[in-house]
Amino acid sequence: MRSLLILFILPLSLFAGNPSSINLSYSIQGEDIIMTWTSQIGVEAYEIYTATSINENGSINYRLLQTIPTDGSFQLQYTDRNKKQSLLSYYKIVGVDYNHKVLSESIFTANFINKDIYTVNIMPNFFSDLLEFEMNTKMEGEAEITVEDIINNFKKTETIQLASGYNTFAINLDAHESERYVVKINFANKSIYRLVEMENKTERILTSDE
Repeated sequence: MRSLLILFILPLSLFAGNPSSINLSYSIQGEDIIMTWTSQIGVEAYEIYTATSINENGSINYRLLQTIPTDGSFQLQYTDRNKKQSLLSYYKIVGVDYNHKVLSESIFTANFINKDIYTVNIMPNFFSDLLEFEMNTKMEGEAEITVEDIINNFKKTETIQLASGYNTFAINLDAHESERYVVKINFANKSIYRLVEMENKTERILTSDE
């Protein structure tokens, strides 16, 4: 039984001009969120925000954590070491030019619900059929990964042997036809569900834990 289910429908853009998406990945290590992304042409600085509250209409209030100049760097990184206010943390990264015009943005969530046992990050590879995983675990053991499309026409289950600490692996969806999948990770008798978009979209966020 899924005891926690959060589904927010976010607008395609919080800004005028339909900013492009940022090629972003992140991992959870303890209480820290480590964000890594690729810089983009024309962007002079990136602003990193965290959510402070969610309004009744579903809109999110953010506060600025830090502004990072690109300074010609190809890849940039920011680690949020602040104490987290909730089990589900929202982040937004915004790329701006010299005139502070928004050129790009990405929104994501970091889930700490099972952080004392394990955390997981799933990154669709938009150029292949791979789902790439990062998992931090407190113990070694077998994880069962199940991937299903939302109309039950596709299902794939794999068992992955995990070491204690940081793990990375990939699952091939073998010429997938759907754009959206639900991924269930079962490890140490704790399950996490993720809604994964195989296309480069950020308007929907779903997370659920048993």
